[in-house]
Amino acid sequence: MASPQEVQTYLAYWFQLGKPIHLNNGQTTQRPVPVLEGNRFSRAFQDCWQAVIAVNGRDCYLDGANETIEELLSPHWEITNCALCSIPTTMSAVMPVAGLCSCGDMESWPNDELPAPHMPINNKKHFSRLKTRLNEHHPLGGHQAEGERELQRIHLLDTDISEK
Repeated sequence: MASPQEVQTYLAYWFQLGKPIHLNNGQTTQRPVPVLEGNRFSRAFQDCWQAVIAVNGRDCYLDGANETIEELLSPHWEITNCALCSIPTTMSAVMPVAGLCSCGDMESWPNDELPAPHMPINNKKHFSRLKTRLNEHHPLGGHQAEGERELQRIHLLDTDISEK
């Protein structure tokens, strides 16, 4: 069974590639833009997700998909990564068969020249890990001053991001 978090991730990736979701059996179509704002999902994405969850995913499906969000949240489906493009895709948990990924109808995907869809990134955590790694490796000789300058640059970036 795909968890609500996995289904949310699945939708976020495909929305970033331009695929819309159909609600109420196709009566309404949504494609939140932007999907991400800084280190979290955008208000547009959250509103769309709430619209889907409000009806338990009933009669809601990603463009090009054969299963509804309601079905994905049942024990019969799982979310896995596509072997071709590494983007989350659906697979039957009851009778696993190599199904078609939603990337099958996208002529321009996968495209290594474009940034890949991703989840929100917490820059503060990322810079904190970088600072920790730099502090763990004490450079020797003339490299020490360079390491200290790099730590100062990261600290300035971290401070700048924290203030935003």
